[in-house]
Amino acid sequence: MTSVTERWLHVHTMWLPKSGHASHEYEDAFAVSGLDTVQSPEESRTFRAAVADGATESAFSGPWASRLAASFVQHGSLESAVPDLRQSFKRRAQRRLPWYLEAKIEEGAHAAVLGLEIHGDGAGRTWRATAVGDCCLFHLSSGGDAATWPLDSPAAFNHTPTLISSSADDPLPVFLESSGTWQVGDAFILATDALAAWLMLAGPAALLRGENAFDDMVRDARADGRMRDDDVTAVIAELR
Repeated sequence: MTSVTERWLHVHTMWLPKSGHASHEYEDAFAVSGLDTVQSPEESRTFRAAVADGATESAFSGPWASRLAASFVQHGSLESAVPDLRQSFKRRAQRRLPWYLEAKIEEGAHAAVLGLEIHGDGAGRTWRATAVGDCCLFHLSSGGDAATWPLDSPAAFNHTPTLISSSADDPLPVFLESSGTWQVGDAFILATDALAAWLMLAGPAALLRGENAFDDMVRDARADGRMRDDDVTAVIAELR
């Protein structure tokens, strides 16, 4: 877990690979933008974060997930960037891989992704999010209410989520969009699928309360069957 604090925002990042797997076998990804400290409320403040879940069934899904998350954080958008990402991903892989693995590149890597951009300035406090697949955003209001997007029930998760392929031969999926406003005291959680499904049952506030024992909390939930054994990733942004 890592934490970063600025005047208007406190950010935690947490992740854990599947049980019995080493950190280099982790196929999720996350990215967080630099945080801008401002001197007055009239100055614009922007924060971006993304999580992505590489599909284990496809080769090189971890690196592809990393590219997607990083691209959103850098540019604030994703759909228009995917064609160029696909080309650069293929070129880089072909330079590094032996010829007999090139077929795997042609098949494409696949990943789900969720990106969040938060704005805060003298004119208002807004957020927008984009998603493909089953990574989820939790918006916890200062009053205690919680909203979840794009899925809102553990029953909505399945084994065939929509994914972004690295292959130029595959059509682009539909990119879902959502937006809203925030208040001081709100928090956002970006979570990959296994963790998101568990949070819908346990309540997203459980992650805030257990941030210092994230690894133990995940392992306990896996051991008693409440959480599917998969890579898990969360980015938490608490607004001040």
